[in-house]
Amino acid sequence: MKRRESEPLIPILKNKLYPQTYFEIVFDYYLKDMLLSIDKSYLADPFNSYGMYDPNDSFQNTIFLCLSNKIYGGDDKIEQFCDVFPDIDQLDKEIIELYGKIHAQYLLTYDGCKHAKKAWEEGFWGSCRNPNCKGYHLLPYGRSYIIKQYPMNLYCGCCGKLYSTDSESVLDGAYFGPWFIPNFFLEYPELLPPSSCFLKTIPQYIYGYKIAQEQTFCESLQHQNPPLPSRTFVYKTRP
Repeated sequence: MKRRESEPLIPILKNKLYPQTYFEIVFDYYLKDMLLSIDKSYLADPFNSYGMYDPNDSFQNTIFLCLSNKIYGGDDKIEQFCDVFPDIDQLDKEIIELYGKIHAQYLLTYDGCKHAKKAWEEGFWGSCRNPNCKGYHLLPYGRSYIIKQYPMNLYCGCCGKLYSTDSESVLDGAYFGPWFIPNFFLEYPELLPPSSCFLKTIPQYIYGYKIAQEQTFCESLQHQNPPLPSRTFVYKTRP
């Protein structure tokens, strides 16, 4: 089955000067402005996507072919690809959703947090609009890890405000989740300004457990170079 020429990714596939996987093509076309680029080995490891898809669904299983199989330009190659994946619109949606779920998990790893720190320092997600924050860089925030519940917001660790994004197509907040920012500032508390409202504005939970901060850590946030906090977890009881 041959795709219509007017559909946006087909001309891109035909004009590729060097081979890429379809995952990489979708990322470059839809996601690179807001999501971090995850190493292919991390994406391809089934452990990192465990529970994120139905293993009995043949279509979802074939999505993983897009992780390793590179696409070469040319009408014959593109037609072969479209024969394997006749519904490319659905394929794009599935890839974006799967990438987003893995991305949320990646942000909680050491490498992911380090990657996010570099992106934050470069202002990847933009700067706060509040003049009192003096250009303090924003971080992405999602209210839930459940897909299609809340859109992505941008959070300022200085004034504690949440902002909507300026992107034309707002990403799902589940691609970042509510645990990323608490984990990020636990790893890098020195990035918080002395006047930060962080402890008052973001729910302090990681992996469903409430973080009980020691008083010494709370006081240390008032200094420019606070020591790393000790992490104490309190089980979150149901109301």
